[in-house]
Amino acid sequence: MTLCCLIDHGVRCTLDATHTSLTKKMKRGVQTRKLEIEPDESCGHELICDDHRRYIATLIPASVPSRDRRKRRVAPPESEHPQANFHALSAATLKRYKRHFKLDEAGSKQELLQAVLRHFTQQSVTEMDTIITFAQTVRSING
Repeated sequence: MTLCCLIDHGVRCTLDATHTSLTKKMKRGVQTRKLEIEPDESCGHELICDDHRRYIATLIPASVPSRDRRKRRVAPPESEHPQANFHALSAATLKRYKRHFKLDEAGSKQELLQAVLRHFTQQSVTEMDTIITFAQTVRSING
């Protein structure tokens, strides 16, 4: 059996090495923390024992996969009412909304805007039903 390649406090480790190699990240962590652990260059391999692997792993934080390094958008806190900027919509768009949902209010753009906002905030959505319907639609399209 192969022995661990590390020299710990000036003494070569006598434990059996496992399949774990001493990585560059581990070496950097040991060097930056100025631990008295160094690889024995004469042993011809970089395999380390479980004891040293666990010890080094407690000192070095787990790596983050590259896909998780991206800054993730944080969802805004949910409020009682959905947030939408209806003020940016044109009067024609507000009229189409009014016609589609058969709202009774008519008049100026400001009155239309108030009616649309009131209607929109009164809508309730069952998330699970929406997700299931979406999945079924996608499945039927890709069929």
